[in-house]
Amino acid sequence: IELNREELNFELDKLSDKDLNDLKSLKSPPFAILQVAEAVCLLHSKQPTFYNFTKLIDSNFIANLKLFDSLSISDYTMDQIKNYIEDKNFTLEYIEKVSKTASVLFRWVKFSYEFKKKALLSDSDVKKVI
Repeated sequence: IELNREELNFELDKLSDKDLNDLKSLKSPPFAILQVAEAVCLLHSKQPTFYNFTKLIDSNFIANLKLFDSLSISDYTMDQIKNYIEDKNFTLEYIEKVSKTASVLFRWVKFSYEFKKKALLSDSDVKKVI
């Protein structure tokens, strides 16, 4: 499922503080949630740990996701995120079964990655023409 930024922001806005705190309070999160948490950390230039993910969740978390500049993702981070994207278990269907909240964050990760990837592709097309 491809979302545009407006649709994604709408999905993010539907997440409540309780939804986020439920994720944050997990003592032993399922693998699907761990994967999403790690990817969110990487996109925020943090070590990919669940602890660091919980530190990202504050009163500005959703606003920060909505304002995130996908074009600022480094090539190194793109390579790291690609490992998640290419994982056969890193799918919306799989993550939705575990957590609706994590599935929205998964969509944000995927959107950010795909947005930057498309920008890189269009940039390389422009360089070919020049």
